[in-house]
Amino acid sequence: MASKPSAQKVPVALPKGNEGPGSANAGAGAASLVPLDGALSGAVGARIRVTTTSNTTVEGTLYTADPLTSLLILNTSTTMAAAGSSTTISPSTLVAPSGAYRIIPLAQIQNFQLLSPGPSSTAQDNSTTSTAAAQQLDTASLQARLQSGVSAQQSAQARQGPRGTLPLDQALYDALSRTHPARWEGNKMVISDAFVIEKPYQGANVGYYHGPQAGEGGNGQEGRNGGFKGDLDRFRKVVDMELSKAKLRLGKGGLDKRVSTSGAAGGGAERKGG
Repeated sequence: MASKPSAQKVPVALPKGNEGPGSANAGAGAASLVPLDGALSGAVGARIRVTTTSNTTVEGTLYTADPLTSLLILNTSTTMAAAGSSTTISPSTLVAPSGAYRIIPLAQIQNFQLLSPGPSSTAQDNSTTSTAAAQQLDTASLQARLQSGVSAQQSAQARQGPRGTLPLDQALYDALSRTHPARWEGNKMVISDAFVIEKPYQGANVGYYHGPQAGEGGNGQEGRNGGFKGDLDRFRKVVDMELSKAKLRLGKGGLDKRVSTSGAAGGGAERKGG
């Protein structure tokens, strides 16, 4: 019974001087029996001469020896032979070099001879080192981006009202927070640490903020500097104005959605009728 290609051993003749220092054939260039798959995998990119079981000789640059399909692929073009070891071919090559290719089943290989070595291991190591250096990550920059993203997410969550907040209430809060420091304290809106808006959120329910962070306009009196922060009546008008704008925006959005939906339904009915 024929042995599997992966276990097949064939004579391999190395170029003179390429034998291992401990080899019995060192310096003689004599062929020795080695596992076929191991020998071929180590010769990718090298120029080899293959002798098949039908005594056919093929020379070329070894592109790959695939153990899964048990096939060997040689680039037999003369340009590859002229380029010699300066042409880089490796199992990780994404684009095959141009040229003529010959596919040979591993089971049909009687022996092969290494005519010239492939790219030096030093060049491959340098390439690997350069690639690794290019792929190094700037951990400090990544950490800064992470912190910025977390802070932005926390800020966005802090702007969201408590559970049960209506879209109109959230729209009012968003509008006020664009021009004043704002935060949620339970189900109350605290604006500029001077005013508080309680449910239902409207001008009539705006009062002074008496919390621990109360500003100059808090504590039940107008601001001592007579500025906007202490003008309760004026701020109530601002709240009602922003509330009216929010209602218009939400109403327009709902109307546009209904028009779009009805238009799509009407178009479908028209196509169906046609």
